[in-house]
Amino acid sequence: MSRAAHQDEQRYDEVLEIVRHWTSSQRLYLVQDILKTLEPEVERQTRKPVSGADAEGILAGPWPAPTDAEVEKLAGDYLSEKYG
Repeated sequence: MSRAAHQDEQRYDEVLEIVRHWTSSQRLYLVQDILKTLEPEVERQTRKPVSGADAEGILAGPWPAPTDAEVEKLAGDYLSEKYG
């Protein structure tokens, strides 16, 4: 490990120790501020738009869509398991 990396790791540990003693709202504000520093990087990463037809193709599988009766049975089975 380089000296700079070791110093960064030490600073990280020091900051974490300080922050541990803060209130939860103070820690939450810090996290929000840290996330804001990532916005410019995230905004630079653009995604290619997906057309409706492409999305439909992505979601479609090699299996047939369930019938209404099958969906009702699956929902009933799930609720029976969940609520007995």
